[in-house]
Amino acid sequence: MIGFLLGAFKNGLVATSDPAQCKNVPPNVKIIRNYFQRFIENSKYQPYKKIDHSGVWRLLIIRTNQTGQSLVTLQISPTEISSESIENLKQELIPFVQQIKSEEDNVPLVHGFFLQLYDGLSNAAPWDCPY
Repeated sequence: MIGFLLGAFKNGLVATSDPAQCKNVPPNVKIIRNYFQRFIENSKYQPYKKIDHSGVWRLLIIRTNQTGQSLVTLQISPTEISSESIENLKQELIPFVQQIKSEEDNVPLVHGFFLQLYDGLSNAAPWDCPY
């Protein structure tokens, strides 16, 4: 599930929770999250598991500004997916991201999108990790 981590991995907690009821999460961010949730659920690739470092889908970061523009970073682990499959995934993600629009006025919600490959152990990739 795409959501907030519910605890510290060092304490054995690896669960996430749906942010739908969080009042501090802007509505457009929830819409973007829901699109990606469905995309990942319908994907042939598995979510990343911190316990055994398996899976592909690692992290989704959505940053938004006061005008409603959003920057999305999708981080994947490249260890269980071929280079050719990564290229195919990129081509699949382009039209997918372009279709994410507001429900009221059909305006695109994602103004920047990055796909990041990272196979390290921590959640956050180092500053020089390529996109």
